[in-house]
Amino acid sequence: MQKQLRINKTPKMESILFALKAKKYPLMEENEIVKYLLSREFSHMLKAQSLPTQRTAEEKKEIQHVLEGIYQRAAKQKLGKKWLAKKGYTSENVTEEQFLDSLYEADAEDNT
Repeated sequence: MQKQLRINKTPKMESILFALKAKKYPLMEENEIVKYLLSREFSHMLKAQSLPTQRTAEEKKEIQHVLEGIYQRAAKQKLGKKWLAKKGYTSENVTEEQFLDSLYEADAEDNT
């Protein structure tokens, strides 16, 4: 079911539609120009509403990445270079997976 929207053409509205038809949308009728502009404005409004959510997700991801880096550096410094050397690693060449595996092994040794 289609509904109609009636817009009164004021002199200002006529001049705007005339300019849009002449410069930007020469092949479109006035009603098509109005529908297109309303649709475009609605689309921009939806994008503007969704941006804060996207920024928040990106910010959370960035914060998580920074925190993981801080945790990894702090853990390496806490355990010390001597401990890493015993395992055959240096703080520059150890991967996160190797480091975590070493932690699990050390924890298993302490619990036995």
